[in-house]
This record gives sequence, C-alpha cells and structure tokens, in this order.
Amino acid sequence: MVTSFQKTLVEFAKKEYGDFHVSVYDVEKEDIKKVKESKDVENIMAYECKGFSKLEGLKNEYKPYLCLLGMERKLLNNLKLLEGRFPENENEIVISKHIEENGGVKYKIGDTVNLEISDRISDGFKLSQDNMYYPEKAEILNKKYDKEYKIVGIIERPTVFIESRQAPRI
Repeated sequence: MVTSFQKTLVEFAKKEYGDFHVSVYDVEKEDIKKVKESKDVENIMAYECKGFSKLEGLKNEYKPYLCLLGMERKLLNNLKLLEGRFPENENEIVISKHIEENGGVKYKIGDTVNLEISDRISDGFKLSQDNMYYPEKAEILNKKYDKEYKIVGIIERPTVFIESRQAPRI
C-alpha cells in the first residue's frame, strides 16, 4: 500500500511540475553549454523567456502579458497539446488555453498575432517571469522587437516548472 501511494505521489509530481530531478533558473548560455558537456549529466532541457508582450483585452489585471518562450524541442514533451500541432519554425507559436480561460482573450489555430516583445523594467532592474506584476507599482516595457507569429497549436496550461502560478503572464 505504501509503494502504491508513493507511485501515485511521484506521478502527480511529474504531471504537476514536470519529469525532472533538478531545476536551475537564470543560467547563462555559456554555463548551460558546460553542463550539457558534463559527463555527470544524463539529460538537460533548457528554455528561455525571449520577452513579454502586452496583450490587449486581458481581463486579469495581475497577468497583463504574454511571455514568449523559446525552448528545446525535447521540452515539448512537458506540454500537453490540446489541438493543432507544435511549431516547426521560428514564425509559429502555440498558446495556452489559459489565455482564454483566465484572461478572456480567445485565439484559434491559424490566427496571426503581432507581438511587441519587450523587457519588463522596474526601479532600473530587468524583471523575469518569476517577478509578480503589481498594478500599483511603476513598471515599463523596454521594446526589443516586433514580430508576427502564426498560432499553430493550443496547449494546456504549462506545469509550474515552466509557468509559475504567480507569473505576470497569462
């Protein structure tokens, strides 16, 4: 009975958080390369927040942004595709069903979105997706670039490993 309960807890953790042993945040690309080359590391999956984009029409004042994530293809195994397919090039994206469920903005496969990708800045510091958004606190978006993307898939809300629940993005 104990073994069965333990297996249930392990499966729950995999589903809720992802199937990994260690997670490290804000690692420089050069350091990721060193870890990948290490003989002591069996597998590594990396993703990067490319920037944030203000999403018009969002109904959740504490999550006013989309966060554009770039990730290695094998990390897609931690995402649950609800419809469509995963991106095949840099001009395609998948979006979370959570955008509609919690944000009130509906997209469908085949839609194109024009995103103004920016860094979030507050008090002179660059903020990450782990920094909550406070509507009453001054925060600016420092524009990096504009890009048009085609939506090719809709996913279930990512695990907390990829999207913490306090993230400022929907």
